[in-house]
Amino acid sequence: MNLVRIESRPMRRELGRYRFFIDIEGREDSDEVAAAINGLKSKAEWVRVLGSYPANS
Repeated sequence: MNLVRIESRPMRRELGRYRFFIDIEGREDSDEVAAAINGLKSKAEWVRVLGSYPANS
């Protein structure tokens, strides 16, 4: 799996707290990516997948 980009943005209502946005290569339903998302869910307050698209061959 390849981490393409990571961004942080401050949360508007809570000083010192941030929201993170990541782009990774891989499909949400692949074993490797699903395991990474589940691991992230065990550490983060909330996780939202905005999209999962087939790779261009």
